[in-house]
Amino acid sequence: MNGDLAAGADRGTAAAQDNARPVVDTRRLPVRRRAPYAVSPSIGPEGARACLELIEAGHRLFTERGYHATTTTAIAEATGRSDAAFYQYFDGKQALFLLLFENLGRDLVAQFAALPPIAATPAGLAALREWLAGLGAVLNRHSASLLEWPTPDEADEEPSENPQEAYIARLAGAFRDRLPHADFAGLSPRAVALVVTSLTAYGHFVLDVRNRGLRTEATAPAVLDDALSRVVHRSLFPDAYPARKPGRPGGPGGVHPPARSAPEQLPGLRRPVTRRGHATIKKITEAAIATFEARGLAGTSVNDIIAAAGVAHGTFYTYWADRAAIVATLTHQAAEAVLAHLATLLDAGSTAELGAWLAGWLDVVADHGPVLHVWAADIVDEPLLQPLGIEVDDRLRDVANRLLADSPVLDGLDENARTTALWTVLAELPRSAWRRNPVLTRDEVLRAQTLLLARGFLGWPL
Repeated sequence: MNGDLAAGADRGTAAAQDNARPVVDTRRLPVRRRAPYAVSPSIGPEGARACLELIEAGHRLFTERGYHATTTTAIAEATGRSDAAFYQYFDGKQALFLLLFENLGRDLVAQFAALPPIAATPAGLAALREWLAGLGAVLNRHSASLLEWPTPDEADEEPSENPQEAYIARLAGAFRDRLPHADFAGLSPRAVALVVTSLTAYGHFVLDVRNRGLRTEATAPAVLDDALSRVVHRSLFPDAYPARKPGRPGGPGGVHPPARSAPEQLPGLRRPVTRRGHATIKKITEAAIATFEARGLAGTSVNDIIAAAGVAHGTFYTYWADRAAIVATLTHQAAEAVLAHLATLLDAGSTAELGAWLAGWLDVVADHGPVLHVWAADIVDEPLLQPLGIEVDDRLRDVANRLLADSPVLDGLDENARTTALWTVLAELPRSAWRRNPVLTRDEVLRAQTLLLARGFLGWPL
């Protein structure tokens, strides 16, 4: 789960303003300055205030820019201080981030500890919904830390021990203890806890983007909480709901995929591409995707892409004028792959066929996940991406409406919430928990998606 969710998105929303002041466990603050110090090594009240201001500035800038696009200089200057003042308290921005991350872990553990026993009853569904709303509030409050999980390592920083597994184990224990009668369909409590956390965090992010930029009626977060809780509850307690016979959803008539662009016709390219140039284009675009995956859009420069590709500056600029141009090329490729595969989803008429479709979909995510995420994160703020984004969204909404037209779980719910929930399961879950931060294996993600889509959305038996 990573900082490129917020990359380049200083959106000025009320939620972002609320997140500017993190809840910090003051017991974890440094008590001694790092040498050389001007007066005293001990940190008194004034020093503690300065330290908290630096933490608040780091939290805000990580949220607005992403981890890699935020420098220690920017953090210090945001508090009216110098780099030297910053380094009196922290040996780098990673140390500051780690403190924020540990606050996230602490609050997540507390939220999971507060999970009540969930039963296969309407009261159990209501309790799950209320708890998911509280989980969403925790994740929103710690968005800067969540988006960068685990601690990223910069070239000039020593790798640090990843602290996430200790927290994940406690989340898994809570799920195991509070849902003793749930059917996890072969998934471990650890996997289910991570899936629910990812759906909650990224679902609300996707909803926020859709509310602000894709010609949709605004949907309240509570409506998405309702959708997600229904999907999760039915997925874990299938015997409490009437079973539905699998069949081709959405009625007759598939969705026709668009024609794929030839490599030399892709938008963003500044000149026609010869056959000999195709290999170079592929090499640079693959390097760009990998760099976006690691650093996010805001943290990636043309120089970063060139270095990852191992090509000369002139080679890059032969084909693209700037970073925006290669983003346009990559986004178009990703959109075509998504539209082509979505066109076949309605042909899946059994759980086995649905699983096979999802396996192919994971190949799309593996190839284009970082670009899909860049598109999702920045479409509102990038006018050049909006027409293509609207085209993809129209197709996704059409597929979602036909797929879920008679869904016993989501029937009557807001169209925007249903589409958001579907996209989060399909794209954001595998990208965040498998590709970007591999806390789950490909097989675990595939089984989780099959569970959620077959049982949770469609009501089919596994």
